[in-house]
Amino acid sequence: MLKHRLAREPGSTYTIAGNALDDTRRALRLIRAHAVEWHVDPARLGAVGFSAGGELVALAAMHPAGADAAVADPIDRLDGRLAFQALIYPGGSADIVPAKDAPPLFMACSANDRQDIAEGLAEVYLKCKKVGASAELHIYASGGHGFGLRPGMTGELAGWPERMVEWLASQKLLEAAAAK
Repeated sequence: MLKHRLAREPGSTYTIAGNALDDTRRALRLIRAHAVEWHVDPARLGAVGFSAGGELVALAAMHPAGADAAVADPIDRLDGRLAFQALIYPGGSADIVPAKDAPPLFMACSANDRQDIAEGLAEVYLKCKKVGASAELHIYASGGHGFGLRPGMTGELAGWPERMVEWLASQKLLEAAAAK
């Protein structure tokens, strides 16, 4: 869970593409710095973002921050790139411009979410296909915005986390023993 500076709060002087993206990159590097201690494979480090968090994950994927040996802070010298990205009803989908070498992308939303999200993710998928980027899209018939991991979900929507795990396994991002 990333606590980032909120750019859209009234009176905020922060920016999404500046401060909030920097917070995201710092979190990725911090995880890499503690990878051994936290039992994380840094080569398989990705991010899942919901709503505004999805926008940040997409920005981190579109504007990757590689390792930089010239900076003073040892954590900021580490690679800040993603191995995968999962965007769950992300904001800013109209601004997502995938590149062929983008990290593999999993997307999910519901058809009765905001139009810019439901239709926007379909457009992102088509953009990925056009440039040859790896992407998978799930649009569920209902669920609205913010379905996330809330208890009591039923039907196909309740299975979206399992679809993501299957996708992660298909991308070779999980241990073979953990994949179903």
